Amino acid sequence: MTMGRGQSHAVRTSTRSSGFCAHILLEMLVLLFVCAIIPSPLMASMSDTTTSTVWILDNLSSIGGHPVTVVGEPVVKALDIGTAIVFDGNDDGLIVHGCPLDTAASFTIEILFKPYAAFPSNVEQRFLHIQHPQRDRRRVLVELRLTDSDKWFIDTHIRADSSSLTCLADHFPHPVEEWYHVAFVYEKGTARHYVNGVEEMSGQVPYVPVENAQVSLGMRLNKKWFFKGAIRAVSMTRRALRPEAFVLSGS
Repeated sequence: MTMGRGQSHAVRTSTRSSGFCAHILLEMLVLLFVCAIIPSPLMASMSDTTTSTVWILDNLSSIGGHPVTVVGEPVVKALDIGTAIVFDGNDDGLIVHGCPLDTAASFTIEILFKPYAAFPSNVEQRFLHIQHPQRDRRRVLVELRLTDSDKWFIDTHIRADSSSLTCLADHFPHPVEEWYHVAFVYEKGTARHYVNGVEEMSGQVPYVPVENAQVSLGMRLNKKWFFKGAIRAVSMTRRALRPEAFVLSGS
């Protein structure tokens, strides 16, 4: 049978389409094979660049799969919004031996917590500190200050070698004895912090990522400046999130 010019062109187009589909199918099979042979911890670290790590504080032995050093006698307690760890503000704290934000150039840290009244005995409190134990010039801290009217305000801090930024939000006081969501976000030279999704302060600092860091909860990493209150959860994301995308804000 003799084919016309249009029929011959259609056959050639069909052949090329079939070859293209076969090529795509081969690439998909290769990808599935690679995923099957790559060890799961490595695959997990690959996904960590786009996902959040959430720590629910419901025990004192392991947080996020990392071993924990317990300082003092913090208590795991069932509270109105769920299980949390309660710190007495005197000598209670935790050191988590691992940090999801290692080497991350951008980050979002979120904490769901409840500060207790402690003025005037305990005014300056640190409740999250990220740092390598021997590298004090690279650190991230989330702190609070108490006022004489039973209120608190947030204080966030970044130290990056010779540069530093402190955002002390004393114009934004909040009542104690209530649950709050705090977020600390860094991206492209700008750090911002939020309380209950509302931005309070921001500033410029050339952040240097932490490496092989530990995370202290309820105190500074050097076991000082203790926090009095409860922490329900912590989330860490290796990129900057907008308030509408915060992980813990609906908790």
